[in-house]
Amino acid sequence: MSFYHSTLKISCAIVISSTFLNLGMSGAFAEMPSFKSGDLSVTTTLELGSYFNDTNNARFGAGVSDYRDSTTHNKDTNWFEFSAKPGVNVEYKTSRGELYATGQLLLNHSTGRDAGGFSRQGDGGLSIEQSYFGWRSSDLIEEGKDTSIDLSVGSQNFDIGDGFLVFDGNTEITDDGTYWLGPRRAFQNSGIAKLDMGPISTQAFYLKSDKHSDSTQTLGANIDYKNEDYGTFGFTYLDVIDANERYNTNRDGRQTANARVMLTPFPDHKDIALNAEYVQQFGESGNTDIDANAYYINPSYTFSSVPWTPRFSYRYAQWSGDKLGTDSSEGYDPLFYGFSGFGNWLQGEIAGNFYLFNQNQVSQMVDVSVNPTDDSQINLMYFDHNLDEGHYYNTAVTDKNFMQEVNLVAQYTPNDWLYVGGVYGVAKANGGAEQALGIQGQSETQHMFEIFAVLTF
Repeated sequence: MSFYHSTLKISCAIVISSTFLNLGMSGAFAEMPSFKSGDLSVTTTLELGSYFNDTNNARFGAGVSDYRDSTTHNKDTNWFEFSAKPGVNVEYKTSRGELYATGQLLLNHSTGRDAGGFSRQGDGGLSIEQSYFGWRSSDLIEEGKDTSIDLSVGSQNFDIGDGFLVFDGNTEITDDGTYWLGPRRAFQNSGIAKLDMGPISTQAFYLKSDKHSDSTQTLGANIDYKNEDYGTFGFTYLDVIDANERYNTNRDGRQTANARVMLTPFPDHKDIALNAEYVQQFGESGNTDIDANAYYINPSYTFSSVPWTPRFSYRYAQWSGDKLGTDSSEGYDPLFYGFSGFGNWLQGEIAGNFYLFNQNQVSQMVDVSVNPTDDSQINLMYFDHNLDEGHYYNTAVTDKNFMQEVNLVAQYTPNDWLYVGGVYGVAKANGGAEQALGIQGQSETQHMFEIFAVLTF
């Protein structure tokens, strides 16, 4: 790619990000058009996103491998992404609750080829992102009590916990475009029933994901209990009732049980926190028995009385890999995980986007963060990635040590509708990655710089 085109993309990304930043500082466009007449109200929304990435030594110097045709391209690449999501919300109050509906379009475009080869120049287009309707009430069960019920159907967002299991209903690859921004998150179809009674929240649901996630149809239920002193306890059950299994084997018939905690275990010491989650997958897919699991434990400590409120966090996470040569499937299926914050659940901006996707993986993370101001945060994150079993997507390796990565992340949110930031990442291949990619003794350190801006109003 010519120096001119590379410089042009960087300039465009900086101009757009700077424009978004100036809008946020000036307070422009703080409100979208709306309409209200009696019990009817109509509001409009808009989300704009821009992203630029410049990568050196993609695939540790082996070059970008195109996901669609396996052709190899330059090891140095940069690309730009843009998305716009206009939407409209309609609400109508009745004597027994409220009727509501949401419609949202997506216009997105990718320029260049991403470092994983998942998107190309020109990918993207115009599509429907969300289209759903529902009814909700806060006084149907016990008037005056802290209870509510919500029923909805259609294409909509849905997530559980911090996104370890359920967060993203759309896998953004190939012609979808905008691989990093990932503006498509809604499940293609859904039916969701929610019941909140004080500290207890429950959901029963049907979800259908997009074609790139095997058009997976799932039935499930979730319950969360929130305690003011100790935090949140949750449990989820999922049953995959149908999947076309183009991208994921042994998914149809897979059942999943999940338990999680987000705790402040010592009420008098709120600086100490502990998040943990365990997932067991079982059942039968065709004639294959399923026995897989995943878990993580994540203690953290915040120095709340120190300037910039430093926070130290350590996480150990493991996703079981398939034991080759057995009649059972021990490989964990990550289902609908997604990005709910840096490190959750893309494990490093290089590894999590282009190499390891929460399968057959053992990862450790150390995250040190500071907040120079109330609306800014800087993180220094270290990741150590290994394989659980001695293969990388069925390519046998004798070394399970896969790669190491460091990310320096800066984020700025001057108000509730502007989010800008940048990341510098560097990653080094270990023996496992070199064997998997066929570059033993020839790997090069991969570098990445990215900037982004998201405007929501």
